[in-house]
Amino acid sequence: MNTVHPKSPTAVALAAATLLTLTLAAPAASAVPVSMTLKELPPGLAITAMVFRSTCPNGGQHARQFAASFPLTESSSVVFETVTGLDGRPTLRSRVVTIYSGQLAEVSAAVPPQNRCSFGQALTFDAGVMGAGANGQPAQRVLERLGSAANPTTAQNVVRSINGSSSGLPAARDLSRNQLVSFTISHENPFGDAFTQAPVMEFSRPGPIIGGGLRLAQVTRLFIDASGARCIRAAGVTRCSNTTPLQNGRLIHGGVELVVATTRHQNFQSTFQFELNNDFVAGSYSVRAFADDNDTIDYLVDGVPTELDLIKWAPSTSAMTVL
Repeated sequence: MNTVHPKSPTAVALAAATLLTLTLAAPAASAVPVSMTLKELPPGLAITAMVFRSTCPNGGQHARQFAASFPLTESSSVVFETVTGLDGRPTLRSRVVTIYSGQLAEVSAAVPPQNRCSFGQALTFDAGVMGAGANGQPAQRVLERLGSAANPTTAQNVVRSINGSSSGLPAARDLSRNQLVSFTISHENPFGDAFTQAPVMEFSRPGPIIGGGLRLAQVTRLFIDASGARCIRAAGVTRCSNTTPLQNGRLIHGGVELVVATTRHQNFQSTFQFELNNDFVAGSYSVRAFADDNDTIDYLVDGVPTELDLIKWAPSTSAMTVL
């Protein structure tokens, strides 16, 4: 019988090899508690959290396997925040914040060895907002991949604010009239790019109101409607490319010449190409760009199917000076 001395070179080599093996091995996925908290949604909704395991059967393509679900419970609180009015003075304002939260004591990411992926084992988290489809049958919209955890060994807490957002406008810019310009806006929709619609680019400037104060009065809005028509709304009148004759490929209204062929929207990006002519009043403008989510179902609000604009949208903003 051969005996290896604890401090012999052979023992040291064996210990090093064992340590290396332990270091390279992916940590084992264990059953862990999970929780989810969603914010910025309206009250009264029915929401279910869903947990999925990652699986790659026989080393094949990655897929998600349902692991567990649990309901989210609504709660609310009042918060106070300081807002600055158009007159520049701060005002304290209260706001009711609705929160949906829930938890599950134990979920495992483990799958049989032959179904494991090369990156190890993982959990991903979705949430379904319940409602009714066009035929009145139960339906849901899914907020996908709100979080993920590779080889989880500790509690997983998913916390997300659910809203849409746009970006791409410069913080400030000068716009010269009679000069062609183009702006590309990127949009993020928690329900996915395919549900983003109705992009808008809006110019506003201070205007008088009763009492002698100031307000932001809408001046011109460029947008693409649900049918895909390119439109301009100015001075309370809307004109669109599908009903108004174009002039050299441009829709002209309210001092704006919108280039129809190159003003487009696809998935997460919108492009507005236009020229401001001499009818557009020079001066300082507040410019916003945003889009909307396509609400494909009526949502259950306190158990009743209700038509609802579900998510808020944070616009991209810019201070522009028209010269």
